[in-house]
Amino acid sequence: VQLRGLKPATRYSYRIGSDGRALASGSFSTAKLPGMPLRIAIWGDSGTASRGQKLLAQQIEKANADFLLHTSDLIYPRGAARDFDT
Repeated sequence: VQLRGLKPATRYSYRIGSDGRALASGSFSTAKLPGMPLRIAIWGDSGTASRGQKLLAQQIEKANADFLLHTSDLIYPRGAARDFDT
């Protein structure tokens, strides 16, 4: 699907359906214009929901970041590195 005529720095909602039935929905934001501030949240090692990790999640949500980057360690609670390396 190619979308045309979208405005910069704008949130759009969408719904995907078939035979009149909704299958999925969501939203996305278009890129900001050059010179507009960009908020980025970067974190790693999500852990297993400790108090500190929950507080970090709240801060990330409050930041209303334009871009999220999770750097590592997504194999909790029973994963093994060998299952995720490929």
